[in-house]
Amino acid sequence: MRIMILNGPNLNMLGIREPHIYGSTTLKAIKASCEEFAAFTGAQLAFHQSNHEGELVDLIQSARKDADALIINPAAYSFTSIAMYDALKIFEGPIFEVHISNIHARDELHRHSKLSAAVKAVIAGLGPYGYIVAMQAAARLVELGGRFFQLRLERALVAAAGDRLQSRRTVMFDSLLVPNSLIFPL
Repeated sequence: MRIMILNGPNLNMLGIREPHIYGSTTLKAIKASCEEFAAFTGAQLAFHQSNHEGELVDLIQSARKDADALIINPAAYSFTSIAMYDALKIFEGPIFEVHISNIHARDELHRHSKLSAAVKAVIAGLGPYGYIVAMQAAARLVELGGRFFQLRLERALVAAAGDRLQSRRTVMFDSLLVPNSLIFPL
């Protein structure tokens, strides 16, 4: 399975920009955790960030050939980009919109995503862990019947359960064993 993750403007400043809203985790740390989760599930991952709307549109269009599922944190473009909305409607696989903060509890400017109408699901307010939840959902939907992913995941869970019993390096989250390194500090 191939997952493409796209990050919009100013997300390269995570950890510095408004930590009271977005936390202290950097985009580099999020990318590392996504790469680790992809390896854990056997998925291929492409991870991108751009401050430029046209570049994000180009990446969404390229996902038609290069990805089975698309995860996007459009950041500020959530609230303004008709071009990205139109590009998302062309993608045939599942699309997950991720927001680190709970946009529905934010000020009026940051509350209503125009892109949500073009996606399968919106994950908001889980902090950086929302990316992992989106990857988990994407894997279940793309590989469904679920057969390939479920078998890989069962093997990974059996291996992780053995590790957990021996070294307590994993934790239970939403009925999925996940290595501790994928859990972000609050």
